[in-house]
Amino acid sequence: DGSQRICFIDPHGLEHEGPGSDKIQLSQNIKDLQARLNDPGVTLESVILSPSTNRMRIQHLWSQQGLPTPDLNALHVFFIGEPDYIGKVMGLVL
Repeated sequence: DGSQRICFIDPHGLEHEGPGSDKIQLSQNIKDLQARLNDPGVTLESVILSPSTNRMRIQHLWSQQGLPTPDLNALHVFFIGEPDYIGKVMGLVL
């Protein structure tokens, strides 16, 4: 139909990233870029695939640093090894 859906997928560990890092915020910032493109035929998405299978460990690391724990799914951060992580990613890109 002439439309494009572009998804940037970054395999990236999170132990040295906080919730406010540029990588984590890309899922929101990329929507600003999409708006500036002003092309209804182009959709931009981003996903981080963390090799860690322990979401709670990452959240604990952040809380120990005094950082807020965001909704990682809403920020398109998924953990390799969690049930249906591929399904969640495909739900964003299809």
